[in-house]
Amino acid sequence: MNNATIPTLDIDLGEKGAPIKPLHGLNRIDPPSAWFDNPQYALMREAGIPFNRLHDLSPYCGGHTCVDISSIFRDFGADENDPASYEFAFTDFYLEKVATTGAKPFFRLGETIENYAPKIKPLHINPPADMAKWARICEHIVRHYNEGWANGFEMGIEYWEIWNEPENRQCWTGNFEQYCELYRVTATHLKKCFPNIKVGGPVVCAPENAKGYARRFFQEITAPGREAPIDFFSWHCYTYVPERLAEQAEVAAAILRDLGLEDKVESICDEWNLGWWGSHEEMNQPSHGDVKRGPVGAAYASAAFCVLQASTVSKSIYYDGRSGGAFGGLFDPLSLRPTCTYFAFKAFNELYRLGTGVKAEVRNAPGVYALAATDEKPAAFSNMLRRSASKALVVNYSAVPAKLALSVSGVGTLLSCRTIAADGSGLVPAPELVADGGLALPPWAVAILSW
Repeated sequence: MNNATIPTLDIDLGEKGAPIKPLHGLNRIDPPSAWFDNPQYALMREAGIPFNRLHDLSPYCGGHTCVDISSIFRDFGADENDPASYEFAFTDFYLEKVATTGAKPFFRLGETIENYAPKIKPLHINPPADMAKWARICEHIVRHYNEGWANGFEMGIEYWEIWNEPENRQCWTGNFEQYCELYRVTATHLKKCFPNIKVGGPVVCAPENAKGYARRFFQEITAPGREAPIDFFSWHCYTYVPERLAEQAEVAAAILRDLGLEDKVESICDEWNLGWWGSHEEMNQPSHGDVKRGPVGAAYASAAFCVLQASTVSKSIYYDGRSGGAFGGLFDPLSLRPTCTYFAFKAFNELYRLGTGVKAEVRNAPGVYALAATDEKPAAFSNMLRRSASKALVVNYSAVPAKLALSVSGVGTLLSCRTIAADGSGLVPAPELVADGGLALPPWAVAILSW
C-alpha cells in the first residue's frame, strides 16, 4: 500500500492548539427523588459536567412546578414586583440539589416543549400578552438566583437564554416577528438591569433550517433602530453524522461573520444527540435510548467531541442528562448505573482537565476521529506525580474494524491504552489495541491513550 493512502493517526504533542472546550454539558439533569438524593450526582461530578441547561423540566418535582416562567409566576395578572407572586420553592430545591454535581446552571427563560400542542391545544407556549411585563418577571427571576431577592441566592448564573426553538410549533405558537419582539424587549431589559450576565437566542432547531430563521433573526436584531443585545447564538442539531455538527457550526459562524458579530457573539450548540436530520436513510435508523446508551451512542458522543472541538462553537450541551427516556444516554433507566456513553463523557473530561489541545490528525480512515491534549507541565513534574501529562481520544464510529498506523511525536513511552467496555462496566485496560506500531479499533470502539 502506498504510504500516502495508509490509514494513519498522527499525534504531535509538541504542536499546541486551542484549549479543550467545555463540550460535555448536559440538558435536564434528573432532580433528586422525593425520598432520596440522586445517586448519579456523584458520577456527574466525577465526569466534570460543566453545565446543566434548564429546559424541559416541567414534569419534575411534582409536575409543572419547576423552572418554566409559568411554573414560577403562576398568575400572569399578579404584581411582578411582589415576591408573593412567585413560586420559587420547587426550582430552588432543584437547583440546590443539582449544584452538588458541580455543573453550572444554563437558564432557559421560557417554557417546556408541549409535544401535543399541535394536535390538542397549547397551554403555555403562546406569546406573552404583555412582553414588557414578561421581561420584568424574568428580571426578578435573575434577581432571585443571582442577587438574593425574595429570600434567594447568589448563584452567579451567567447564561440566560430567551425561549426555545421558536420555529417549532410544539414550543411557540407565535410568528417570527413576535419572537423577535419578545427577544428584543427581554434582552434589552435584562442587559440594562444586569450588564454582566450573558443573554442569548434564538435557540433554533438548527442554524440552516426553517427558511433561514436564524439569519433573519440576526438581521432583525441588528437592523438600525431595532437593535437588541446578544451575547451568544444558541442552536441545536440531531443527526447520525458527526460532520453535520461541524456543518451547522459553520452555518452559524457564517451568519455571525456576515454581520460582523463573529468576535462578539459566542456560538453554542446546546442540544445535540443521535437523531434525525430528515433524510430517508436517517429517518429509518434506530434512535431509541438503548442505542444512545450503548457502544454506538458512546462512539457517537466521542466523535461529536472531536468534531465540535475543531469547530467554532465555544461550548456544547448534550440532550439529555436523564436516566432513561428516548434521549437520556448516560444512565440505565432501571439500575441507574452509568452506561457506555457516560464513560465517553468521563473520558473526554480527562482531556478537558489537561487543558491544551494538540495535533491529532486522522488520514485515510473514514469513520475514525481523534482528539489529543496535554497539560503543558514538564514531563519530569508529571512523572513525579505519577500521572499522565498527555492523552488522546480515538474513536471508530463505524460498523467495521479500523486499523491505523500510529505516529506519535513530542512524547515518551505510551503509559496505557484503555477502552470503554461494551457492557458499560467502565474504562478498562486494552493494551491489545496497540501493537506493531499501530492501533486496531473494533467497531464502535473508543480508545484512550495516555503518555
